[in-house]
Amino acid sequence: MSNMDETPKVTWQEHAIAFKNWLLTKSGKITAGTTIGLLLLTLLIMKACEPAKTTILYPICSAFAEQNIQFPETMRHNLVEEYSSLSLRIYYSHIDGFGQYLTEFVECSFGQNEQRGLFMKAAIYNTINGVTKKVPLKNKGRLYQVEQKHIDLFNQSTTPQIIRDMDPEKLNFNYPEPPEDFTF
Repeated sequence: MSNMDETPKVTWQEHAIAFKNWLLTKSGKITAGTTIGLLLLTLLIMKACEPAKTTILYPICSAFAEQNIQFPETMRHNLVEEYSSLSLRIYYSHIDGFGQYLTEFVECSFGQNEQRGLFMKAAIYNTINGVTKKVPLKNKGRLYQVEQKHIDLFNQSTTPQIIRDMDPEKLNFNYPEPPEDFTF
């Protein structure tokens, strides 16, 4: 037992200096670089496996679209594209009054100011329906803008405010997974 008492005690500062000296060697640099690279790769893979999240705009635009189709219970979201922090497009499928399975999209643009907070500025559909103008947008192909009176009614309704006031845990902010047969 006398051998154990005679060994010199190494302080943590000496361990730190020895580790620093080892890191400056070629094998230390390779080991540290490999370790950091593997950690970054692991974080990247973990982040890539998370479901994509959207903002509060998605449920508000979805509610607007649901209010403007005949059978909202048949609505199925296929894809969501966000163009900027205040606009997005939702591709969805639904069954109309004739039993046809239709795939359409709605593009919602939002604005934000101090007095009104978040509000819908404009909405565009790729088909004519009860809330759109019957003339396509100029230089935009077959896109039809929603009449401003319908957007104002939606903004004045309690729907956007109720969605904003809901518990974020109860809202679904995950992007929908497009079905295998979905094409734009």
